Amino acid sequence: RAPARRRTHASGTMVKPLTGVVVSNKMMKSVVVVVERLFRHKRMPKIMRARKRYMAHDEMNQCREGDIVKLTHSRPLSKMKKWVVAEILKPERDYAHDNTGKTRRMIIDRDEARRLRAGVEGSALAREHARMQALEEEKKREEEEATGFDVDAAARARWERLNREGGA
Repeated sequence: RAPARRRTHASGTMVKPLTGVVVSNKMMKSVVVVVERLFRHKRMPKIMRARKRYMAHDEMNQCREGDIVKLTHSRPLSKMKKWVVAEILKPERDYAHDNTGKTRRMIIDRDEARRLRAGVEGSALAREHARMQALEEEKKREEEEATGFDVDAAARARWERLNREGGA
């Protein structure tokens, strides 16, 4: 009689790869992924939903909360980690922030946000950000010309006066 063949998946393991959503990436090189599955209840004619949390190894710390990832089974890496992030199937969308901390209402992808934070000129959002800053500076200059009052110079004079009085 011929020996039974092992059934392996494309990943080379005997365990089926899982797909889930990253819910925590607060640890170094580790993420928590929630995998949701649907199954039919044994007695009631109802489709049930079950969720399970898996700790997975993320070697490059690339995963962020909300990313949809594919997990493959591996040897035990620690007490809780027996899965490895094989790939990020769909990255979470990101909000762009300008330097003042105000959130732009435009939702952009992660690469675009990274380019904006780095100040890359080729980014469309970086160009828009630079245009908005130029408009704000121009508005400030027009206001100074109309009133004949330099706000920054007045603030510097007040600061110097306070320093002199405090030091005397």
